[in-house]
Amino acid sequence: AFGYSVNIYNLDYPTPSVGGIDLGSETTIGLDVGIQAKLHERTTAGIFAKNVNNPEVGDPVAHDLPQRIAGGIAYRPYEGVVTAIEIEKALGEDMQFHGGMEFEIAEPLVLRAGAQTNPGLFDAGVGLKYRNVLVDFTYTHHPVLDATLHYGLGVRF
Repeated sequence: AFGYSVNIYNLDYPTPSVGGIDLGSETTIGLDVGIQAKLHERTTAGIFAKNVNNPEVGDPVAHDLPQRIAGGIAYRPYEGVVTAIEIEKALGEDMQFHGGMEFEIAEPLVLRAGAQTNPGLFDAGVGLKYRNVLVDFTYTHHPVLDATLHYGLGVRF
């Protein structure tokens, strides 16, 4: 499988700077691409690249938006169980390693856990699926920052 997304980035300074200069706004477009392949009945691998067109934003001083590449592999030993690992490298930054597991306990309940390096984060979450509607809640533990709760609402077509 092959996929892409076109992202619209907008940098907007609604109020003037301390010196009274209108900093304005600027919009740019970033392009992401990815490929995914089924290696075996239960094993899938993929590669993803973000901002491959090297977009920049800012005037008069332009700033490059972050570019990164990631590759990973997922294994489904049983229906409703997924384990995954990923290596990610952002341009000019250290490599990160990510790992996670997902368990579908019973329809509609899914439990998730994951971890990453640089910085060392730990996540635990729960997902609910009802027909085509998805609701997700995740707790993230960070070694320096306060804990964060993430939530998501989605519709699957």
